[in-house]
Amino acid sequence: MKRRFIRPLILGLGFITLSVYLLNPSKKQENKKHNNKQEIVNLRKKHAEYLKNSPFKETLKLSKKERKAQGLPPNRYFEQMWELTINPNSGKTHPENIYKLQKQLKQKFSKRAPGDDINNPWVERGPNDIGGRTRAILFDPNDATNRRVYAGGVSGGLWVNNDITSSTSQWSRVQNVPGNLSVTSITVDPRNSNTWYVGTGEQYTAGDVVGNGIYRSTDGGASWQSLNIPAAGDASFNFNASNLFLSGLFYVNDIAAWNNTTQNRTELFVGIGAHVYGDASSPSNWLGLQTAGLYRSIDNGNTWNRIETANLAFDFSGKNYYYIPNDFEIGADNTLWMGTITTPGIGGNGGGRVFSSTNGSTWTEATASPLVDSNRVELEVSSTNSNKMYALTQGSTAPVHIYRTTDKFTTVTETTLPNDADAGIPANDFTRGQSFYDLMIEADPTNDNIVYVGGIDLFRTTNGGNSWSQISKWSNNSGLAGLPVSFVHADQHAMTFRPGNSNQAIFGNDGGVFYASNLSSASTSSVFGARNNNYNVTQYVKAGIGPNGVGDTNGIFTAGAQDNGSQAFRNTVPGINGSEELSDGDGFYTFVDKDGQYMTATFTNNRIYRFSLPWDGRGRRQGGATTLVSEATTGDFVNQMGYDSDANYLLSNASSGGSFAVKTINVAANSNANITNAALTSKPTAFIASPFANNTWYVGTAGGGLLRLTNVGLGTATWTEITTPFVGSVSSVRMGATANDIMVTIHNYGVTSVWFSSDAGASWVNKEGDLPDIPVRDILQNPLDRNEVILATQLGVWVSKNFNTPNPNWTQSYNGMSDASVTSFDYWAINGNDNNNKIIASTYGRGVFTGSFTANIVADDQAPSAPTNLIASNITQTTIDLSWTAATDNVGVSGYDIYLDNALLGTIAGTTSSITGLTANTSYSFFIRAKDAAGNISGNSNTINVTTSTVGGNTGCSGGITSFPYTEGFENGFAGWTQGSGDDFDWIRQSGVTPSNGTGPSGADQGSFYVYVETSNPNNPNKSSILNSPCFDLNGETLANFAFRYQMTGTAVGNLKLEASNNNGSTWIEIWSRSGNQGTSWNSAEVDLASYTGGTVQFRFVGTSGNSWSGDMAIDTVALTTGAAPGGVTGCSGGITSFPYGESFESGLGSWSQESADDFDWIRQSGSTPSSNTGPSAAQQGSFYVYVETSNPNNPSKTTILNSPCFNLSSASSAVFAFNYQMTGNAVGELKLEASNDNGSSWSQIWSRSGNQGSAWNATNIDLSSYIGNSLQLRFVGTSGNSWQGDMAVDNISLTTTNLTAVNSNLSDLTLDSQEQDLFELSLYPNPVPGSTIYISSKITSIINYQIYNVVGQVVGIGVVSDNGINIQELSNGSYIMELKIENSKPIMKRFIVK
Repeated sequence: MKRRFIRPLILGLGFITLSVYLLNPSKKQENKKHNNKQEIVNLRKKHAEYLKNSPFKETLKLSKKERKAQGLPPNRYFEQMWELTINPNSGKTHPENIYKLQKQLKQKFSKRAPGDDINNPWVERGPNDIGGRTRAILFDPNDATNRRVYAGGVSGGLWVNNDITSSTSQWSRVQNVPGNLSVTSITVDPRNSNTWYVGTGEQYTAGDVVGNGIYRSTDGGASWQSLNIPAAGDASFNFNASNLFLSGLFYVNDIAAWNNTTQNRTELFVGIGAHVYGDASSPSNWLGLQTAGLYRSIDNGNTWNRIETANLAFDFSGKNYYYIPNDFEIGADNTLWMGTITTPGIGGNGGGRVFSSTNGSTWTEATASPLVDSNRVELEVSSTNSNKMYALTQGSTAPVHIYRTTDKFTTVTETTLPNDADAGIPANDFTRGQSFYDLMIEADPTNDNIVYVGGIDLFRTTNGGNSWSQISKWSNNSGLAGLPVSFVHADQHAMTFRPGNSNQAIFGNDGGVFYASNLSSASTSSVFGARNNNYNVTQYVKAGIGPNGVGDTNGIFTAGAQDNGSQAFRNTVPGINGSEELSDGDGFYTFVDKDGQYMTATFTNNRIYRFSLPWDGRGRRQGGATTLVSEATTGDFVNQMGYDSDANYLLSNASSGGSFAVKTINVAANSNANITNAALTSKPTAFIASPFANNTWYVGTAGGGLLRLTNVGLGTATWTEITTPFVGSVSSVRMGATANDIMVTIHNYGVTSVWFSSDAGASWVNKEGDLPDIPVRDILQNPLDRNEVILATQLGVWVSKNFNTPNPNWTQSYNGMSDASVTSFDYWAINGNDNNNKIIASTYGRGVFTGSFTANIVADDQAPSAPTNLIASNITQTTIDLSWTAATDNVGVSGYDIYLDNALLGTIAGTTSSITGLTANTSYSFFIRAKDAAGNISGNSNTINVTTSTVGGNTGCSGGITSFPYTEGFENGFAGWTQGSGDDFDWIRQSGVTPSNGTGPSGADQGSFYVYVETSNPNNPNKSSILNSPCFDLNGETLANFAFRYQMTGTAVGNLKLEASNNNGSTWIEIWSRSGNQGTSWNSAEVDLASYTGGTVQFRFVGTSGNSWSGDMAIDTVALTTGAAPGGVTGCSGGITSFPYGESFESGLGSWSQESADDFDWIRQSGSTPSSNTGPSAAQQGSFYVYVETSNPNNPSKTTILNSPCFNLSSASSAVFAFNYQMTGNAVGELKLEASNDNGSSWSQIWSRSGNQGSAWNATNIDLSSYIGNSLQLRFVGTSGNSWQGDMAVDNISLTTTNLTAVNSNLSDLTLDSQEQDLFELSLYPNPVPGSTIYISSKITSIINYQIYNVVGQVVGIGVVSDNGINIQELSNGSYIMELKIENSKPIMKRFIVK
């Protein structure tokens, strides 16, 4: 089909927010900014290791049937989201952040009624007929008609229905209970029917659904407040290196309100559970093991204590842990009963037990307890006979048991089990392997022989369990088709009888709420009806919206729901609508073709269905679908994919285990094939097709990668890896106004979640601003106002109206969705017109919502800032090159006016211009003004006066810089430096890492920017790039020094040269050069300019590429100084002159001193540091060392400095500084060594390490050759990470030097004969030496003898030069002196470095 190109619009505002407020971010920004390249690499490795060792790695591969067979919850969404949202640094999720933030947001909006505003663009759309998993249901005790019902959605808050008996009744959400809170139990005070309690959190789904304790209402459910229950037991602690036990109340299994008639009070009992899986690995995180147990309150929930009697405790590894209550019941005689469940992970034989109490404080275990072969226990008491009870239990070896007692569990009888008519359900397991999950039992309050149990389906007995009748069916499959009973959704969890009529009841299951009007005839007729109208707790993962056929403008939208298939909404009316089934089972990703041809729906993994548009209403089960793919073994349970409406192509994750792949699907032709590439190092998690280029996609990965796929076809694509600073799993990739504008969001806690690139991924900007620490799932930019962007998060929609600023502000779009967990957006420009658009948002537990972007018309009356740093360069007789620093504007700078002698010369778009047609030896005046599209004009830049060159002769450059010291760090552009005109390509100004892996620096030497030579194709091999300096006027100077920092790393580094010209560029002389790999660190270079003083001089850097892309070369921190020493100072004074120097801190800090202007001090220590799992256990040598203690208040990002004494290297020929360091822990920050040769006026980093470097002491040495001839001071700078586990230590410091005269005193005679002159001119190469051989270039044909000395004058090598080469493979990295001698001649000394 023909591609429609999008016309960019710059208009106005989208979503209306009801209030504007600022919210302090709940995560420290310092923790989230990973600017150091190595830090990003380390964090990505740590993240990859957590994903590799995920506790769900194996269970995520299982089918539903296999999961049920192993006792695992049937849905895997939460497990998959755990993997995608873990904090890469800690391996943990942080749901507590969400609850804290909800509390803050509630306070912000306490003066406004919750719910929708009439002008609110978000509209709830349904579905009003699906429902979702429900465990807590209650008839309102204050409703005399017994029609009002409250229900808790496991992921959708608390809801009320005013007439459950009516099939047309509607639910509405109770606003004071968070909409994404897991409500799992509910009870009423028996002494006050207006006081209610709900419990939150669901242990049964393997701890997937974390709760937030107990909520209480004192006005009959109208309003709710959270209760504070202090966690008993130990605080969080490391049980061992592999297991972390976290304190807290994460799961409320049940809650009971009991009338203590003896004390004339209501007492509350809460069963606090624990997590069955480790919430992370390395270490595993166990939620609430030490805090689980039976909690009691005797004052309406104001204070609590855990009952810790010996018979409720068990010992594990020398500590008491307590049995976990699973179910509470109150007998006919007011006796309290409690059934238990096994403590996950540590056992303790606590499952299968039954206890009772008559006073609330003393609990007695029943004689028949523990029940045989039992784990989870669900109790049911007779309402008329205090001796008679039932227990439905999860088996340990057998699947499930039902026990009956007539003597208060002194003895028990096992009853028969229901036999489901479903041929796929075993006769001895009506729960189909899910007794840990589906386990419901209730007895008729008027006849205790009538009992109901639920597993997959529902069953009824009228004789106490001797025989059973099936009263519901979940499908019409084999065995069920002929059964004359009601359709009821599978997976039963709750049942409550209607007060006053035990023949009627309500049921909670995975499909919502069902009402039975005549239970006595349920086995032979249809008596159940769904009560899910507006019970909008459906758990949607992805939604799509678009035209229902070519040219349609009304639209159709679809959404994939956990446990409830994929649904379609068509012919909708404003507000909430019903839906129609597209596909059954679990439904996830859905798409609507924006050209109106196709609609797609999915089941789990790569099972994908196509529907033609306009849709005829037939779902998959009715034959309306074409199966595109049916693979259950590739991709994820909730499988990530994307759709290209222009090409009718769908791309999906086709990974399996550690094999990562992308599936390409031609939707129109119904064909598919997989593609993969070495750049795909983790599974794809986000896809977007570019609207700007045919068959071009961007793919984000679980490991934080981003790939550009071009020429995408069936089984083919061209892959390009984009260098990014992302840490975490990519959740969404979106395009902005142009093909260069890319937005990326990250799933994880504890990372930078929002990124933006305006140059197609060449560089990235953190756009998180003040967004709190919440997982971000999707992002959309308003096409009518590019400054407005919305985010889909775990806590609703957030909006920024200043996205284009460096630090955007984010506010919650509190307008109908409130705190729902938003999982995706989809955008439809109707008929391709952005001014007429619709957006759909899917939520996990609150259905779908729609809205629209609108335009903001804002007058632009703000002028740009004035340009700065105007300078002239490359001055000739008739031309002058001008350059300046760009201006800024609230909308954008449209151009620059150039003024020559106060008259407008012309207008350009960029920040450089070549002025031609000038006259020789003539003075000119220049200034610049910036302007924007609205006609606003800035003030003047600085004015410069420049004289063109004279006619004839080469007298050097003119208009030179005369003020020294001169420095340039490229922070504001290239300043006076200009690109060469006769070379092959240009130098690049860069911030952060270069695009290619394994080459180029990870960041600037100082500040944010540097310049570099990008050697990727087509810039290799042997291509040159030239960067010209401004002119320097050294007239009147006798001493000058040119210094800079350079970085050259990679497997194919070419050559970098510095050349000088004193004749206005007519000739150039090489004054410095380096070739090959020079290491990953920034290196220092200094060049003596004595030969250029007394005139003008210009420099140029010439970079020549090697034979491939891995050869980037970078320059930063350029300086030209005049006088005795750089900076006009002479270095520190009173320096140490005796070497070798050593310090091990055995007698104090020695000559080292604490810095006064930092945040805290270094500590001298013997033995281990106070904190566990961080810091060394002892000194590297002797007894003492110094270290950085990062416990509070010394974190996060706090700095401490330790200063060295002054070292006088004026007589040294070489110098090496060596020390041992130790950095271990899960939150290690950065340790740097810095040097100063100007008495501390400026400091240069010469070494650094970040993150965990292991528990052993490490050794390092640093070549100080660039500082010889001067005095020098060093300092260690330690910066803490984001928590206490980040200690850093230093020990065994030494500084060694070599004096050439000491090596060989004969060097004092410098008179050379001709043969000695040849020896003197001998050169060594390569130098530094990367391999095992150093070569000699010489005219000499005689035998050359050599000796090699280390920096302390020891002979480490001796021999005769053979084939112009010397084997140095035994030498370690460092500096050496080579003495070369031929017969009857004086020796010559040459210095070289081994890398």
